[in-house]
Amino acid sequence: MSKKGFTLVELIAVLALLLIVSLLIVPNLFNMQDESKAKAYESKKEYVLSRAIVYGKDILDELTSESCLENAKNIITVGELINKGYLTGDSKDKKTMLDPRTKKDMNCLKICLNYPCKDGSCEITSKIIGEKLCD
Repeated sequence: MSKKGFTLVELIAVLALLLIVSLLIVPNLFNMQDESKAKAYESKKEYVLSRAIVYGKDILDELTSESCLENAKNIITVGELINKGYLTGDSKDKKTMLDPRTKKDMNCLKICLNYPCKDGSCEITSKIIGEKLCD
């Protein structure tokens, strides 16, 4: 009499192997997701900074070579860039930029625009002041 099928021991061995493989793969998937969100955030920050420079070129007469600590006119927020049309939000209403890592509002993120001149050469630079998101 020939029996077809698997024994209980064979089924348990296969299940154990599947469990071990899943324990090795699943944590890596979560790490990859976190890494991609962090890269998306860094990319979004770079885009915001580049759009802030475009804004700075449009208001060149108002910028000074003073640091942002000395002159608040050189500071703009992400929300102000959205309101002025230099950025588009990624929320449903297109008025709020969201942090891809946490889905929190980035509109309060402050950007410092500088217009230093050295040796007759002037260039607008931008940098984020702190990383405080909106509450």
